[in-house]
Amino acid sequence: MDLSGASEWIHTTAADVQRAIDGLDKNDFEKWVKRICEGIGLQALLDDLQAVKLEKLPADIIHYIQDHPSQIVFYVAMGIVFFAPIVFYGLILSAAGFGAAGVGAGTSY
Repeated sequence: MDLSGASEWIHTTAADVQRAIDGLDKNDFEKWVKRICEGIGLQALLDDLQAVKLEKLPADIIHYIQDHPSQIVFYVAMGIVFFAPIVFYGLILSAAGFGAAGVGAGTSY
């Protein structure tokens, strides 16, 4: 197999591709990409996937909080346990008789 011309072919092809890219108008390229996406149905798929409309998000959150207050309390409590576990563990350990120095005086297992 003779590959002596492969390097020259690669360089020539790369130069041709670079000239084609340099000659592209940005607006024409964007229009071409948009046409291709519409042609294969990608744009419709992306529109369908955006189920949450950002304009309606604050109102939707307020309605969810009003409709599900017990779940919100649970989410907040779990957030505290996750982000500041010492608050939760401190309450549990002090209720079990532990103090800063270990087992509190007068407590038993």
